[in-house]
Amino acid sequence: MKSISDVLGNRPSNQIELARLKNKILMNYEVADFILKNQLTQNQIDQGLSKLNEFVKETEKFNISESNYLPVLVLEDGLIEVTYRETEILLKRRLLRDISQRVSMVGLPQKLKQASWKRDVYDQIANRDKGRMKAIMNIQSFIAQEDHSHAKGVYLYGDFGIGKSFLLAAMVNSLAEQGVKSQMIHFPTFISQPNFAASEQLDEVKTADLLVIDDIGGEINSVWSRDNVLQVLLQYRMDNVLPTFFTSNHSMQNLEERLSKTSQGVDTWSAKRVMERIKFLSDEIHLEGENRRHG
Repeated sequence: MKSISDVLGNRPSNQIELARLKNKILMNYEVADFILKNQLTQNQIDQGLSKLNEFVKETEKFNISESNYLPVLVLEDGLIEVTYRETEILLKRRLLRDISQRVSMVGLPQKLKQASWKRDVYDQIANRDKGRMKAIMNIQSFIAQEDHSHAKGVYLYGDFGIGKSFLLAAMVNSLAEQGVKSQMIHFPTFISQPNFAASEQLDEVKTADLLVIDDIGGEINSVWSRDNVLQVLLQYRMDNVLPTFFTSNHSMQNLEERLSKTSQGVDTWSAKRVMERIKFLSDEIHLEGENRRHG
């Protein structure tokens, strides 16, 4: 790289400009501090003037635009160089992006990706909300475990709009901060997607490190959805003891009755097989509270 002197040339006017520029560079607090700390010689300063100038200009740009990369002066083999370090803002954005990418949601509001266990749920613990404490403490216990790979999930049921999905979304977001990948699917939407390819989409969901099946029982029950989708999914997760959570407006008893009835008649045996797998994978907890979607 050419020096500033080479670029400006030796004309008297240019020499005056060089002197002004050099003075501006050396008056910069960070440059002066760098020279002092490294005890640089005049020769090193003159050789590195272009780099010092680059540092001053890029620092001015950084202060104006809040760039993601901060210019930093370094000394390498006695020569002045400028490196660029990622800022805390960039690192935070990247961390939040990585955390968000660990959680896949299907058929659920995007706002659930913002649900925070620490911010949104701890106040309920502090207020000792009796209708919610059992569910919250059970989920909190799951979050606190060092190994979630074979832990039992929760079947969370209760009335519409009381925060069942929100609680489990806050849980998966919290676990994402620990590096846990999860899938959260709104089951009625999941099975009614256009061009639903059971083999491809089921493989992705059934093998998820952690799975939340939201609003189970909210779908229009059919032999196909019960036996070819739900049964297959739950069988795989039971065989591999993978953590699985559920939300529903129905108790397990009511869900079994609902699953037994299709347009083709009543099949209590198939419904019972599904429920055995749900019971193996999760503990039933009734969540109480007011409808939070109103007001």
